[in-house]
Amino acid sequence: MSEQSYIPVLILKEGSSEREEEEVRSFILGASEVINEAISSMLGPNGKFKLIMDTFGDVTITSSGATALEEVEVEHPAAKVLVETAKTVNKDVGDGVTSTILLATELINKANELIQKGIHPSIICEGYDKALKYAQESLERNAFEINLNERKNLLNIAKTAITSFTNIEDLEYLAELAVEAVTRVLEVGKLDVDRIKVDKKSGGTLKDTLFVEGVALDKEIVHAAMPKLIRNPKIALLDTSLEVRKTEYDEKLKFKDPSMLRSFIKKEQDTMREMVNKIKATGANVVLCQKGIDDFVQYLLSKEGIAAVRRIKKSDMEKLEIATGGKIVTNLDELSPEFLGEAETFEERKLGDEKWVFVISGRKSKSVNIIIRGDNDKIVSEAERSIKKAIKSLEAIFEDPRAVSGAGAIEIELARKLRDYSTKEEGRIQYAIEAFAESLEKIPANIARNSGKDPEEVLGVLRSEHTNGKTEYGVGALSEELAINAKELGVWDPIKIKKRVLSAATETAISLLRIDRITAAAKFKPSKGEKEGQEY
Repeated sequence: MSEQSYIPVLILKEGSSEREEEEVRSFILGASEVINEAISSMLGPNGKFKLIMDTFGDVTITSSGATALEEVEVEHPAAKVLVETAKTVNKDVGDGVTSTILLATELINKANELIQKGIHPSIICEGYDKALKYAQESLERNAFEINLNERKNLLNIAKTAITSFTNIEDLEYLAELAVEAVTRVLEVGKLDVDRIKVDKKSGGTLKDTLFVEGVALDKEIVHAAMPKLIRNPKIALLDTSLEVRKTEYDEKLKFKDPSMLRSFIKKEQDTMREMVNKIKATGANVVLCQKGIDDFVQYLLSKEGIAAVRRIKKSDMEKLEIATGGKIVTNLDELSPEFLGEAETFEERKLGDEKWVFVISGRKSKSVNIIIRGDNDKIVSEAERSIKKAIKSLEAIFEDPRAVSGAGAIEIELARKLRDYSTKEEGRIQYAIEAFAESLEKIPANIARNSGKDPEEVLGVLRSEHTNGKTEYGVGALSEELAINAKELGVWDPIKIKKRVLSAATETAISLLRIDRITAAAKFKPSKGEKEGQEY
C-alpha cells in the first residue's frame, strides 16, 4: 500500500501567528492581572493618584480609572477589550469605571482558578450568566426611592460620585456646583446635561470657580473699537460666514485698467455693507458667528456699535441658542427680529491672562457654564473630571430615581445573596456562582485597603453586619470605624450605574473567557516595485 501524501493548505498569510487555547488563557490572564493591579489602588475616596506621561511628554495626574485607561496607550488585545469597556461605561453613565474593570478582571482571575481545577470555561460562563441575573434581581430588591425635590438628596449623590477630593470643604463645594447646575437646567423633571458647559482656567483657587448663568466663550471681541459691555443685548446667532464667498477654484485675476480693480473691490465692499445693513435692520447689537468675519465687516460693525465674536464652536452655539432664546440662522437673508436672542448682559472680561466673552442670561437661563479655577492645570483638570462625574451621576438618578447603599455595602449584600443562591444550583455551576460572589467582595476589600485598613478584618465585620440584617453597612473609608451605615450617612450610588457596572463587567469577562484562539495577521509589506495598497 502506497503512502498517502498530504499537501499542506495555507489559509493565513505568511508571517501570521496563532495562539492555542492553553496559551490564550495565560495571555488573557496576564493582561487581566496587570490591569487589576494598576487600577485596584484607585478605588474609593482614598484611591491613589497615577502620574501618566504620554509620548509627547505631557503629564496627567489622576485618581480616575476612566482617565487613566484613556490616557495609556495599550497594545495587548485583551487589555484593549477591557479599555474599550471602560470607555463605553464612562460614556454611558460617567461613573463606576474602576469598579467595572476590577470586577471584570477578578471574574477572569477566579475563572482561571476554576479552570485549573478542571471546570470547563462553558460551565463557568453559564454560572456567571446566572449569577448576573440573580445579582440584578437582588439589586432591584435592595434599592430605595430618592425624593428628587430635596436638594440634600441630590448633594448626597453628587458627593458620593466625587472621589478625587478627600478635603470635605472642597468636596462639598464641587458637589454644590454640580447640583446647582443640574437644578438650573431642569425642565419639568427632565434633565438635559448637554445644557451644562464645563470649562477650566488655571489661576486663583478652587473657590474662585465661576458659575455663569448663561454661556462663557474662550474668545474675544473681534475689533478693538467694538463695545465691550452691552446691557440687554439683542443677539444674532449666525451659522454663516460674514465674508465674500471665494470661488471653488483658486484663480488669479489680472486687471489691465486700475479702474477695473477699484470697481471689483467696491463690489466686494458693497456686498459686505449689505450684510451689515441686514444685521442692523433687525435691531441686533451683538453678532455671535460660528464662522469667519471679514476684516472690513468687522470695521463696519464697529462703526454701527455692534459687537461680534467669530469662530464659535457648534456645541457652544447650541447652548447660546438655549440660553438666549434666539434661533441659529444659516442664511443671512432669513435673519429677522423674532430670531434674535436676549440676555441681561454681553461682556468681554479678562480671566487670568486671557480675554473671555460672557453672555449672561440671569436666573431664567436654561443653559449654565462652570469655569473651574485652581492653582495649576493638574488640580483644575481633576476638578473638571470630578464635576462632570457628579453631573453624570445626577443624570442617572433623574433617569431612575432609585439608589443603593454605597461604600461597598451593596457588593457585600449581593455576594451574601449569591452564596445562598449557589447552594440551590446543582453541579459545578455553583462554583462559578461562588466565584462571582468572591469577585464582588474585592470591591469593598480594595476600598478598605486603600483606606489603610485590613481588608480581611473589614470583610469579616461587614459579613457579620449583613448576616444580622444590617444590609446598608459599608466600609468606613473616611472614618476610624471599620464599618458605617452608608445609607444613613448619605453614601448613595444610583441603581442605574450599579446595574451598568454588573452587566458590563460580566459580559466582558464572559467574552474573554470564550476565546480559544488568537490569530495575529501578518502586516502587508510591499515588495520591491510594488505600491502599498495595490489591488490584485
